[in-house]
Amino acid sequence: MHPARTFRALANLRDKISTNGQKYDICEDGVAVVVDAVKALEALIPAVAERNRLSVVSLISQSLTRLLYASRADEWRALSPQARKLHETALARLTALAPAYPLEFKQVLAAHPDAKRRLEAQLLFQSTRATHQAQAIAIKAAAVEHAKAASSSAQPSIKLTMDFNAFGKA
Repeated sequence: MHPARTFRALANLRDKISTNGQKYDICEDGVAVVVDAVKALEALIPAVAERNRLSVVSLISQSLTRLLYASRADEWRALSPQARKLHETALARLTALAPAYPLEFKQVLAAHPDAKRRLEAQLLFQSTRATHQAQAIAIKAAAVEHAKAASSSAQPSIKLTMDFNAFGKA
Protein backbone atom coordinates (compact mmCIF):
# COMPACT_ATOMS: atom_id res chain seq x y z
CA MET A 1 0.00 0.00 0.00
CA HIS A 2 1.29 3.48 -0.85
CA PRO A 3 2.24 5.51 2.28
CA ALA A 4 -0.09 8.40 1.43
CA ARG A 5 -3.00 5.99 1.01
CA THR A 6 -2.15 4.38 4.34
CA PHE A 7 -2.23 7.79 6.00
CA ARG A 8 -5.62 8.60 4.43
CA ALA A 9 -6.96 5.17 5.42
CA LEU A 10 -5.86 5.71 9.03
CA ALA A 11 -7.38 9.19 9.03
CA ASN A 12 -10.65 7.83 7.63
CA LEU A 13 -10.69 5.08 10.21
CA ARG A 14 -10.17 7.56 13.03
CA ASP A 15 -12.94 9.78 11.72
CA LYS A 16 -15.31 6.81 11.55
CA ILE A 17 -14.55 5.80 15.12
CA SER A 18 -15.10 9.19 16.72
CA THR A 19 -16.60 12.20 14.96
CA ASN A 20 -17.92 15.28 16.73
CA GLY A 21 -18.58 13.48 19.98
CA GLN A 22 -20.47 10.64 18.32
CA LYS A 23 -19.14 7.20 19.08
CA TYR A 24 -18.73 4.62 16.36
CA ASP A 25 -17.58 1.08 16.91
CA ILE A 26 -14.67 -0.49 15.12
CA CYS A 27 -14.44 -4.23 14.80
CA GLU A 28 -11.53 -6.20 16.19
CA ASP A 29 -10.40 -6.96 12.63
CA GLY A 30 -10.16 -3.23 11.92
CA VAL A 31 -7.86 -2.82 14.91
CA ALA A 32 -5.69 -5.70 13.71
CA VAL A 33 -5.47 -4.20 10.21
CA VAL A 34 -4.35 -0.84 11.55
CA VAL A 35 -1.79 -2.42 13.89
CA ASP A 36 -0.39 -4.53 11.05
CA ALA A 37 -0.22 -1.49 8.74
CA VAL A 38 1.70 0.47 11.35
CA LYS A 39 4.09 -2.43 11.93
CA ALA A 40 4.67 -2.69 8.17
CA LEU A 41 5.45 1.02 7.97
CA GLU A 42 7.78 0.77 10.96
CA ALA A 43 9.62 -2.08 9.25
CA LEU A 44 10.27 0.26 6.31
CA ILE A 45 12.16 2.82 8.39
CA PRO A 46 15.52 1.01 8.49
CA ALA A 47 15.14 -0.03 4.84
CA VAL A 48 14.67 3.47 3.38
CA ALA A 49 17.51 5.76 2.47
CA GLU A 50 18.67 8.17 5.16
CA ARG A 51 17.29 11.15 3.22
CA ASN A 52 13.80 9.60 3.16
CA ARG A 53 13.74 8.41 6.76
CA LEU A 54 12.22 11.66 8.00
CA SER A 55 9.29 11.26 5.60
CA VAL A 56 8.51 7.74 6.81
CA VAL A 57 8.85 8.69 10.48
CA SER A 58 6.63 11.71 9.82
CA LEU A 59 3.99 9.55 8.12
CA ILE A 60 3.94 7.05 10.98
CA SER A 61 4.02 9.69 13.72
CA GLN A 62 1.21 11.74 12.25
CA SER A 63 -0.88 8.65 11.57
CA LEU A 64 -0.45 7.41 15.12
CA THR A 65 -1.20 10.80 16.69
CA ARG A 66 -4.44 10.87 14.71
CA LEU A 67 -5.36 7.63 16.48
CA LEU A 68 -5.02 9.20 19.94
CA TYR A 69 -8.66 9.75 20.80
CA ALA A 70 -8.90 10.66 24.45
CA SER A 71 -7.06 13.30 26.42
CA ARG A 72 -9.72 13.57 29.13
CA ALA A 73 -11.44 11.00 31.32
CA ASP A 74 -14.91 11.58 29.83
CA GLU A 75 -13.53 11.01 26.32
CA TRP A 76 -11.81 7.83 27.53
CA ARG A 77 -15.01 6.46 29.06
CA ALA A 78 -16.91 7.13 25.82
CA LEU A 79 -14.56 4.97 23.74
CA SER A 80 -15.43 1.42 22.79
CA PRO A 81 -13.01 -1.33 23.93
CA GLN A 82 -11.66 -1.63 20.38
CA ALA A 83 -11.08 2.13 20.12
CA ARG A 84 -9.32 2.03 23.49
CA LYS A 85 -7.10 -0.78 22.27
CA LEU A 86 -6.29 1.16 19.11
CA HIS A 87 -5.58 4.27 21.18
CA GLU A 88 -3.28 2.41 23.56
CA THR A 89 -1.50 0.69 20.68
CA ALA A 90 -0.92 4.02 18.94
CA LEU A 91 0.49 5.52 22.13
CA ALA A 92 2.75 2.51 22.70
CA ARG A 93 4.06 2.65 19.12
CA LEU A 94 4.71 6.40 19.45
CA THR A 95 6.60 5.96 22.69
CA ALA A 96 8.68 3.22 21.05
CA LEU A 97 9.29 5.26 17.88
CA ALA A 98 10.51 8.38 19.69
CA PRO A 99 13.62 6.87 21.31
CA ALA A 100 14.37 4.73 18.25
CA TYR A 101 14.55 7.77 15.92
CA PRO A 102 14.93 10.79 18.22
CA LEU A 103 16.20 13.32 15.67
CA GLU A 104 13.52 12.56 13.11
CA PHE A 105 10.83 12.44 15.78
CA LYS A 106 11.85 15.85 17.16
CA GLN A 107 11.80 17.31 13.65
CA VAL A 108 8.31 15.93 13.03
CA LEU A 109 6.99 17.39 16.29
CA ALA A 110 8.65 20.74 15.55
CA ALA A 111 7.07 20.82 12.10
CA HIS A 112 3.62 19.75 13.32
CA PRO A 113 2.66 21.63 16.50
CA ASP A 114 -0.83 20.14 16.51
CA ALA A 115 0.60 16.62 16.67
CA LYS A 116 2.96 17.77 19.42
CA ARG A 117 0.10 19.27 21.48
CA ARG A 118 -2.00 16.17 20.99
CA LEU A 119 0.82 13.86 22.06
CA GLU A 120 1.73 15.99 25.08
CA ALA A 121 -1.92 16.10 26.21
CA GLN A 122 -2.18 12.34 25.82
CA LEU A 123 1.01 11.65 27.75
CA LEU A 124 -0.21 13.92 30.56
CA PHE A 125 -3.58 12.15 30.61
CA GLN A 126 -1.88 8.75 30.63
CA SER A 127 0.30 9.66 33.59
CA THR A 128 -2.71 11.04 35.46
CA ARG A 129 -4.67 7.89 34.68
CA ALA A 130 -1.81 5.68 35.85
CA THR A 131 -1.56 7.66 39.10
CA HIS A 132 -5.30 7.33 39.71
CA GLN A 133 -5.18 3.61 39.01
CA ALA A 134 -2.30 3.16 41.45
CA GLN A 135 -4.19 5.13 44.10
CA ALA A 136 -7.32 3.06 43.54
CA ILE A 137 -5.34 -0.16 43.92
CA ALA A 138 -3.75 1.14 47.14
CA ILE A 139 -7.16 2.12 48.53
CA LYS A 140 -8.61 -1.31 47.71
CA ALA A 141 -5.64 -3.06 49.29
CA ALA A 142 -5.99 -0.92 52.43
CA ALA A 143 -9.71 -1.70 52.59
CA VAL A 144 -9.04 -5.43 52.29
CA GLU A 145 -6.34 -5.22 54.97
CA HIS A 146 -8.69 -3.26 57.24
CA ALA A 147 -11.46 -5.83 56.72
CA LYS A 148 -9.06 -8.65 57.60
CA ALA A 149 -7.90 -6.82 60.71
CA ALA A 150 -11.47 -6.12 61.80
CA SER A 151 -12.55 -9.74 61.36
CA SER A 152 -9.51 -11.12 63.18
CA SER A 153 -9.86 -8.73 66.15
CA ALA A 154 -13.50 -9.67 66.67
CA GLN A 155 -12.63 -13.18 67.83
CA PRO A 156 -9.93 -13.86 70.41
CA SER A 157 -6.94 -15.77 69.17
CA ILE A 158 -6.32 -17.56 72.51
CA LYS A 159 -8.99 -19.63 74.23
CA LEU A 160 -8.79 -19.83 78.00
CA THR A 161 -9.57 -23.12 79.65
CA MET A 162 -9.86 -21.71 83.15
CA ASP A 163 -12.47 -19.24 84.42
CA PHE A 164 -10.78 -16.26 86.10
CA ASN A 165 -13.98 -14.47 87.22
CA ALA A 166 -13.56 -15.66 90.81
CA PHE A 167 -10.20 -13.92 91.25
CA GLY A 168 -11.66 -10.45 90.96
CA LYS A 169 -14.09 -10.95 93.88
CA ALA A 170 -12.84 -11.10 97.43
